[in-house]
Formats: sequence, C-alpha cells, structure tokens
Amino acid sequence: MARSATGTGNGGRYAAPKRLKAPPMPGLSRSPARHVRRSLLLQRRLLKGSLPVISFYLAEVAMTLTDAAFVGHLGNTELAAIGLSIGTLFPLIFGGMALVSTGCIFVSEAHARGDHAGTQAALDLSLWACLALSPALIAAALLLPAAFRLAGQDPAVVALCAQYLAIAGWSIPAMLGFSVYRAYVSALGANRVIFVVSLGGVLLNAALNYGLVFGALGLPTLGLPGAAIGTALASWAMLFAIARHCRHRLGYRFRWRSLSGLDRQTCRDLLRIGLPSFAVGLFESSLFGVVTLLAGYFGVAFMAATTIAIYVGDLFIILALGIGDLLTVQLAAKAARGDVCGGRRLAWSALLLISALTAPLAALCWWGRAGLPASSSIPPRPRRPRCCDTPKSCWAFLPGSCWRMPLKSSCRAV
Repeated sequence: MARSATGTGNGGRYAAPKRLKAPPMPGLSRSPARHVRRSLLLQRRLLKGSLPVISFYLAEVAMTLTDAAFVGHLGNTELAAIGLSIGTLFPLIFGGMALVSTGCIFVSEAHARGDHAGTQAALDLSLWACLALSPALIAAALLLPAAFRLAGQDPAVVALCAQYLAIAGWSIPAMLGFSVYRAYVSALGANRVIFVVSLGGVLLNAALNYGLVFGALGLPTLGLPGAAIGTALASWAMLFAIARHCRHRLGYRFRWRSLSGLDRQTCRDLLRIGLPSFAVGLFESSLFGVVTLLAGYFGVAFMAATTIAIYVGDLFIILALGIGDLLTVQLAAKAARGDVCGGRRLAWSALLLISALTAPLAALCWWGRAGLPASSSIPPRPRRPRCCDTPKSCWAFLPGSCWRMPLKSSCRAV
C-alpha cells in the first residue's frame, strides 16, 4: 500500500529535515575563555624562552652599569665621560647586532626544515658578516672623541672619553660574535647556556673593574681605562665560552675556507634584511646618546645624572629586545612551515606580554619618581639633578618604544 502524502503521527505533515550545522573554522573558537587560555599559554612560553635572551641584554647593561658604579667613585667628570662614551658606543654595537643576527632567521628556517648543512652555512654567513662589519665600527668608535670636540663638549670629559673608547672599541667584534652565537643557540632551543655565560661575564667584569679601577686584588690602579679593559676582557671571554660550547656540544666549528662556499643569494638576502635593521637599530638606540650629548651643555653634573636616568630606562628596552629576538626566531620557523595563523597568534601574544611587563614599570616611574635614587657623587649645591626630574613624557615614551619591538621583529621575520 502506498504511503500517504500527508503521513501519520505528526498531524498529517512531514517534519522538516534538520539542517546540519557547519563545523567551526580551524583555529577559531566560540568561547572567549579558550582564546584567553591559548594566549596566556603562548605568553608563558614566550617569557620562559626569552628569559635567557633577556639575561644576555641584562648582562650587557650590567657590565656598563658596573663600569659606571665603580667609575662614579672617581668623580663627576669620570661618570659623565663613561655615560657619554657608552651612550654613543651602544648605538654602533646595537646596530651591528641587528645586522649580523639577521642570520638567525636563515638558521631557524633551515632548522625547521631539518637542513643541518643549511643551518651551518647560515651561521658561517653571520660570522663573516661580523668580521666584515667590525673594522668599520671600531673606526667609528675611535672617531667619536673628535665628534665630541666639534660638538663643544667639556675638554676634560672628551679626554677621558678618548681613553675609554680607545680600549672599549676593541670589544665590538667580541660583542657582535657573541650575539651571532647567541642567536644560533636560541634558534636551536638551547638557551640555558646563554644565561650561564652571561652571568659569568658579569661577575668577571665586576671583579676586573674592581681590581683595575681601584688597584685591588693585586692589580694596577688604572682608573677609567681599567674599566674599559675589564669590559673588553669580559666580552672576549664570553665569546670564547659560547664558541667552545657550540663546538663541543652542538658540533659547529667556524672554518675560514667557508667563505668560498657562501651562497650569493643568501648573502643578498642578508643585506636586504640586515641593512634596514642596522639603520633602524642605530637610529633607535642613538636617541639616548643624543640625550646624553645634549645634557653635556648643562654641565658635567647634569650629564652624570642623565646617565643614571638612562640606565633606568634601559630596563624597558631589555625586556622588549629579549622577547623580540625570540619572536623573530619563532616566526621565521612558523613561516617556513606555512603556519600563518600560528604566527599571527604568536605576534599578538608577544605584544600583550610586553604590555603586561612594561606598563607596571612605566607606572612606577611615572608616579614613583621621587623614590628613584639620585647620584651620590653629585654635589648638593645648588641642587642635585636627579633622574627623578625626568619629565613624565619621557617615561610615557618608553612603553611605546617597547611596543614597537614585536612589530619590528614580526616584519623582520616575515
């Protein structure tokens, strides 16, 4: 018997078929809590992975801060001289690091593909870039005192700057080489050695400065040049330590004959990405040097106080630099695997992490400036220029400068 068109059991009508719901898009979630949990997980991984890299930048600042701490006992002129020297030398070093560490992008890509030979070749290229760039940066460091004279700085400060830079300039190749090995180790995920070597370099620099500046521990009394010698020796010791680790633990050994085997296209890519990074790094880090240079027109005491304020501001930049370096490596690996959504989530998580870390520091400097220490070597009359006299707009500038780091790292990696 044929089935009735009206059907039975449902009031004489057929029930309309239920529509199938489309599955959710990959990578999207209806629950905002899931997005928050995923973002917090990425932020925790970023912070954990960037801590050794941050320790490297902290070591660099701690070494210069150690120089200023010991030299500050010699007088205002010596403290002003070391502040002006470091404030103008650091842009050269930071710009050079931005160029030579560009090779970590190629290292990360090759490591993500499992190309061991490509990883070694990318590190060779970065070290050759370091050797090629170092003479130009050393020459620029040795010419800085002449620029100080043309700018009308105090002659006594300029003379001390010449003594410091004549020695500290030779630590530039060691700092660039260490940044290359640091980027290589970070790309391979073996970050613990960066923390150990950086901590050892800080302790060695402190011991050498104490002995060479004041003539302690059986060492000669050299004053300001002794601080430069201690920094240079500690920098070269850090380079030899991490190079030895890469040779015996990671199986890498720099070969002089590798110059003839460099890929020309990779060299062009390094220059295409590295030269803009060098220019941006040189410009960004030179802002503090310009501030120190302008402070010299208000007297030696004001320049010494500005040196202290700049060291406080370096805390912001260090956090952003460490997270930005790790972000560059991880984004390059995700780009090599074609994970666009994962790279976007990682970049946003890095931006939120930097915001969470720098906002409390900015608020502390904004509302708690009276608690910042003044320079003990500055005479009390007529009034102590203190780092807490820095305008609020300066402290508001620092978080913005830090937020720019992950955006720059994202563009650099992609």
